[in-house]
Amino acid sequence: MPAAEPSPARSLPPEAKGEAKDNKPPRVASAGPERPGAAPAGGLLASQDSSAQGGDAEQQLSMDRECRAREFRWKQSAALGRRSHSSLETALEMSAERGEESQPPRALLKEDVPLAVPKVCRLQRPARRGLERLLQEFSRQGHTLSRVCREKAALAQEKAALEAQLAAAEQDLRGLSKQLVEAR
Repeated sequence: MPAAEPSPARSLPPEAKGEAKDNKPPRVASAGPERPGAAPAGGLLASQDSSAQGGDAEQQLSMDRECRAREFRWKQSAALGRRSHSSLETALEMSAERGEESQPPRALLKEDVPLAVPKVCRLQRPARRGLERLLQEFSRQGHTLSRVCREKAALAQEKAALEAQLAAAEQDLRGLSKQLVEAR
């Protein structure tokens, strides 16, 4: 029995073996062209297999994977939403967990916005009341501060007047002391 050769569909081309070391997805040679009019993967010319095309292909693969992952998450969130609560809330929770800022599909928005708006408004009422209380307290403190500032200014004027009276009294005292010394 002759030695078993690896099948062409399962063997990696030499450039794919180098990519495996770089943590990039390996390119697998296929038997037929991937798109009509394209050359087989093993029969690419050196000019066609440039690093720019490799980078574009890797970028396209990365974008495709990301798109499929998002679709899967939306489908998963919709399934969870039907079981527990609103699919919009679930989608927002899942995106918050992952730290993503993504837009929910329009269908979910059309279904859930009328339900979510009253809930959000209810949640905002206590915050609005608290904000009004804080604004009232701020206004009260502002009035108190202006009253204290006016009193401080009045006290400063009174202090200046008292200091002037004290200086005049001290001067009178010195004058009287001199007169007393002269009279003796």
